[in-house]
Amino acid sequence: AASFYALAAVVTPLAVLVMTYLRVTQFDTSYAFAGIAVTLAGVLYLVADRFDNVPADQKSDLTRFCIGAFAAGCSAAMALAFTFALSRGYLTVAFAVAAATTALFAVIDKIASLRYVVVALGLIVLARLAWDPRIMGSNADVGSWPILNWLLVGYGAPAAAFLGAGHILRREKDDLASRLCDALGVLFAF
Repeated sequence: AASFYALAAVVTPLAVLVMTYLRVTQFDTSYAFAGIAVTLAGVLYLVADRFDNVPADQKSDLTRFCIGAFAAGCSAAMALAFTFALSRGYLTVAFAVAAATTALFAVIDKIASLRYVVVALGLIVLARLAWDPRIMGSNADVGSWPILNWLLVGYGAPAAAFLGAGHILRREKDDLASRLCDALGVLFAF
């Protein structure tokens, strides 16, 4: 029952924020909603940190689940903030940077479930780049220079972010999440 309460505490504000955003803006860019999402991310991080500061002898599997749930909610709220504020190729770069910062929190705070959030963000970026390899849209101009154009930012930033995330995750352990980040980094660099 307590795990359902934790999930409800995380999912409910995120769902209300998404539904309100869709109802008010109809998928338009909104910095106000991005600010609300960042505030929500801060609150969720503070709650996760509060559970993390429980003395070690009082921590249980449920406490670790709550830490993971609220930390994953923090990452989801930040992804929503990027979604609300950015569009096109900037969103791809933002999700890649969010994956790298989530990997950092996963290792610093020792929250294993955040490793799966990094994987999910990586798959979102991969799907986005597979859907539109030009990143800025089919009608957008990528630039006239052969290497120094928008594709360098659109693929270079995710490559650096996922290679960094793989390195960070490997500090704790070498698993599927760290290997997938390395693979995505190499793929985007290629």
